[in-house]
Amino acid sequence: MPMRLPFGNRTSVADEAVPILAVMSTAIAHVHSQGIVHNDVKPANSLFERIRNDVLIDLGLSSELKDTTIHVGSSPWYVRPE
Repeated sequence: MPMRLPFGNRTSVADEAVPILAVMSTAIAHVHSQGIVHNDVKPANSLFERIRNDVLIDLGLSSELKDTTIHVGSSPWYVRPE
C-alpha cells in the first residue's frame, strides 16, 4: 500500500488509521511546541510499529518557527494547494 501502513485485511481502515493519526498529531504538536515546523509531513516520513510506538522522522526540511517568516519547502504531492 502507498501509505506503508500495517492494515492487513481489516474491514475498516479507519480502525487503524485514526489511532495512528492521533499519535502523529501529538508528535507534530510536540515539534511545534519546540519552535520547529517539520515542513514535510507525509506517510513516508513516519515509522509505524505494531506496538504503537509511531515515530515522525526526516526533519531535513524543518525550520525554526518564527512569527514573520513563511517557509515553503515540502514534497510536491503533500503540500497544500494554496
